[in-house]
Amino acid sequence: MDSPYFSLKGKINRRSYALFGVVVPSIFFFASYTSTLLVNNHLFSLSAGIGEIADYLILFLTAGLVLAPTVKRLHDVGLSGWFCVSVFIPNLGLIPMVLLVFWPGKSTECSESAEGGKL
Repeated sequence: MDSPYFSLKGKINRRSYALFGVVVPSIFFFASYTSTLLVNNHLFSLSAGIGEIADYLILFLTAGLVLAPTVKRLHDVGLSGWFCVSVFIPNLGLIPMVLLVFWPGKSTECSESAEGGKL
């Protein structure tokens, strides 16, 4: 089953990228950070090993959630999808994500009229 969300082909606009490329992964990152705090402060009865495994699973899930929308957004602004590597640079990855939210795309979307023709 090919999901269009996880596909690396195509383009997305700024609003979709802000939602699916920034907000959703931020929620997963916050969940990982919160679970780390809870495990490290012994508020959960989980062993540290299970907590670390959960953190890595959430980290890889977050990376997967960021990858596809970032590649599509890079395609929309006219860049290669390989620039998505810049998002994963520690302490600097937020800068390209914010730039992609505000950088206007190069693709022009045609609206379709009621008759099915392009305007």
